[in-house]
Amino acid sequence: MGALSQLIERGGPPLGPGSAFDPGGAGATPLAAELAGLIAARDGFFVADEALVVFPGYSPAAPLDLVRLNAGNWRNAYWHLCQGLYFFAADALGDLFALAGDKVVRFATETGMAEPMADSLEGWAEAILADPAGQTGWPFMKAWREANGPVRPGWRLTGREPFVLGGGFDLANLQAVDLVDILTFRGRLASKIHDLPPGAEIRMAT
Repeated sequence: MGALSQLIERGGPPLGPGSAFDPGGAGATPLAAELAGLIAARDGFFVADEALVVFPGYSPAAPLDLVRLNAGNWRNAYWHLCQGLYFFAADALGDLFALAGDKVVRFATETGMAEPMADSLEGWAEAILADPAGQTGWPFMKAWREANGPVRPGWRLTGREPFVLGGGFDLANLQAVDLVDILTFRGRLASKIHDLPPGAEIRMAT
């Protein structure tokens, strides 16, 4: 069994209705076809204590789906930093996974930096399974769930003080927030710090 099939098997029930979905915003690429196949196999799902979420294709009943995620106004806050990226999944702490041409990338949402991960969704799944703690943030989600109960659908964890500005990766600093609100705030943050030297001071409305 391949890594992507293993990831699906470890996932929860589908988050969407299972209707055919064409990720046209990702372009006519082999990776877009792979994503369509993933959604056909399971239309969105959670993995690893709900730390990793793969979003359903088009599901108006779900808090968020691929159509609304990729067409969201939150992208404007990043200016050009997420141009050409088609997002399909998120980890526990609100970082995103995306298709970028012929690569699967991890998008660090606090900095707007995209790091190549794999040449295929199979390779992406291999990376997830090889390091589930680092790639999905499941220890943080597990600790949060044990202390506070499950995170609401469509929400992720974020720092009261942004991690990139020194906020701690601990329960005292964590809070659960709607993912779109997280991305809107982090987009403004990423745009501010993108060209600043280390140690520069910034002001952000919280």
